[in-house]
Amino acid sequence: MCFVRVSLLVPNALNVGEISRIQRELMAHFASLEGFIDGYYLEAADESGVVGRITIWESPKNADRAATDNHVMALRSSLLELLDEQVVAQGFRAERVAKT
Repeated sequence: MCFVRVSLLVPNALNVGEISRIQRELMAHFASLEGFIDGYYLEAADESGVVGRITIWESPKNADRAATDNHVMALRSSLLELLDEQVVAQGFRAERVAKT
């Protein structure tokens, strides 16, 4: 079993480029941290403008350690200032189901 964290955001229309840059920087940093398994940067397939990320961790402890990393906290602080709304920020216990 692993741990998945999902974060979905609605960017302020004036800040879409900067939010995308910060999200991608967060993802690159997460990939360098202990316990990181995989991650995805998300952009809505519709016109909602929602962006986000999914990160997959070996354990909740690894995800929590990443969330309290100084660089991550600084980037998230910058990110939150540019948003109209944070839609979802939640963690999940996850079980991988392999394609048969």
